[in-house]
Amino acid sequence: MDYRIETVLRSIERDVRCTSRPAELADQARLSMSRFYDLFRQETGTGPGRYIRTCRFEKAKQLLMTTNLSIKEIANQVGVHDDSHFVRDFQKTYGMSPRSFRRARRDPRLAGQQTVAAMPFQEEPPINRSFGQQISGSFTRHEAHTGLDS
Repeated sequence: MDYRIETVLRSIERDVRCTSRPAELADQARLSMSRFYDLFRQETGTGPGRYIRTCRFEKAKQLLMTTNLSIKEIANQVGVHDDSHFVRDFQKTYGMSPRSFRRARRDPRLAGQQTVAAMPFQEEPPINRSFGQQISGSFTRHEAHTGLDS
């Protein structure tokens, strides 16, 4: 991997909350914007904006599973300062709201089923844009909400 992109990736992963914009990352790598985008895509398979977003939501997912922080606190910790924007994007990415995700992760009735949280890290998490589209195995967005929001 190109050492300049490797340095940028470490910077992003070290603190997703304070991650710079792609233009600042290109400056950090001492590359022009076009060369930075080309090299970043070549090395990671995705653009810098999507990579940053993926890191933020992976961190949010981890915090939802391991802490009792509020959704607002988690959004702030991952660098998203608009709560509704965070909830909307989390739902678009994982097929359920952060609150439903946390409930599904903790609900013993779902033990033995593979949840979104159990899925391995992917550079681009699955995007579930239509209701009922399968996320993995037999677990769908519809099933995630059934009985949990009552």
